[in-house]
Amino acid sequence: MKSQWSDAGAREAIERWGGDGANDDARALALRVYTSRLIGADPDLVLHGGGNTSVKASARTLLGETLPVIHVKGSGASLDAVEPPGLPALELEPLRRLRALEELSDEEMVNQLRTHLLDASAPNPSVETLLHAFLPHRFVDHSHADAVLALTNQPDGEALAREALGGRVAVLPWIMPGFPLAKAVAEAVEKHPEVEGVVLANHGLFSFGDDARTSYERHVELVDRCERFLAERARGRTLLTPRAAFPEADQAELRRRVAVAAPLLRGLLAEPPASEGALPARGVLAWLGDGETRAFCASEEAAGLAREGPLTPDHVIRTKALPLFVEAPAWDVAERLAAQLDRAVTAYRRDYDAYFSENAAAKGGDLTKLDSAPRVAWLPGLGALCFGATARAARIAADITAHTVRAKSLAQAVGSYRALPLPELFEMEYWSLEQAKLGRAKPRPLEGQVVLVTGGAGAIGFGIGEVCAAAGAHVALADLDGGAAAQRAEAL
Repeated sequence: MKSQWSDAGAREAIERWGGDGANDDARALALRVYTSRLIGADPDLVLHGGGNTSVKASARTLLGETLPVIHVKGSGASLDAVEPPGLPALELEPLRRLRALEELSDEEMVNQLRTHLLDASAPNPSVETLLHAFLPHRFVDHSHADAVLALTNQPDGEALAREALGGRVAVLPWIMPGFPLAKAVAEAVEKHPEVEGVVLANHGLFSFGDDARTSYERHVELVDRCERFLAERARGRTLLTPRAAFPEADQAELRRRVAVAAPLLRGLLAEPPASEGALPARGVLAWLGDGETRAFCASEEAAGLAREGPLTPDHVIRTKALPLFVEAPAWDVAERLAAQLDRAVTAYRRDYDAYFSENAAAKGGDLTKLDSAPRVAWLPGLGALCFGATARAARIAADITAHTVRAKSLAQAVGSYRALPLPELFEMEYWSLEQAKLGRAKPRPLEGQVVLVTGGAGAIGFGIGEVCAAAGAHVALADLDGGAAAQRAEAL
């Protein structure tokens, strides 16, 4: 991994977001935006909402007073496109005083964060705001880097992280995000003030510095060292063991297989109508069929790795704790394949219901079970089919799966991949602050449905498409005039 910092890019950021005659605080925020975007643009560091950044500065109140503040990434902001409003400012000193508490509930933590926002209309700050606030450094960068997760998701992951990074970082075991993690990180850094970062097992990496470039480039360098360490350990080892039963298929055969499997699986994953007269709750499947994913799903290691959880618990709301794995799909007999998928999904739902009942009873409280359908299916001979309520959600699940495949393969090659135990994953899956990331908007009446409109380039067909799309459907326009249909689709 290499630094993407450029002096020209930094100057442009200051001109764009710092304003004319920018003071030190304005320049710091502009550079915070710049390096946040550099981190967010690298998929080996950040995937779909993961990671957060902050900068400490000052702000003037309506009465002309100057207050220390912290700008931290807000919920819903994407690091690769964040702008200053996506880094809302909070009063810093009241947040730091919270560290004196013995405990702080999640609900009260959120209340304290919103109470100390300078702008009441700003988005909710990151759930890790207190961690950023408790650290003394001006800039703090956090990511869920693939290489760090491949290194720490091992039985001896903490020791491996120390071996790879030496005394440059403090290494902590998995701790649930929120107030306890914020205190633990602050204590670790105070105990070892010389460190440049903190590795959190099964979670990711924090780096820090007194200027934007130092914090960012420390982050990149630490991840690069993890990548090099893993590459050295993997040298001469076979990442995956191919299964003879699933030789490579050509593209025509792969397209035939996905055309058979995807509709069958989509039907099996649909939920019953919520009320009389309503449609079944359906979703969309994204096919992840690149060579790397196909080799992984058809490997000897795939079945065992399917029983291990995600790279980081943050992924569980997108992919669930475990994928569906079909041992030997009958690609040549559609009826047998349909029966296999039916049995596999039925078993997955049964196991998920048991997982919920067992962990909900242990956790206590009144929890509402989420749907029991898998989000990702690993199919030897095809790759992965990734499921979401919308095409975007399916693409996110596919993107996370692509990184999961790569990191699990590497982790298994250098040791033995181990995710967090299911009770820990359950706690994250049903954590109210994690669920809030998905949003609570009321679904539109055709959300998750797919509508095919014939004559879609004509006025009537296009009008039908518009109405269905406005109601939340995914619309495919078909017409004898393919060029006109494409233009209409683009307009839609």
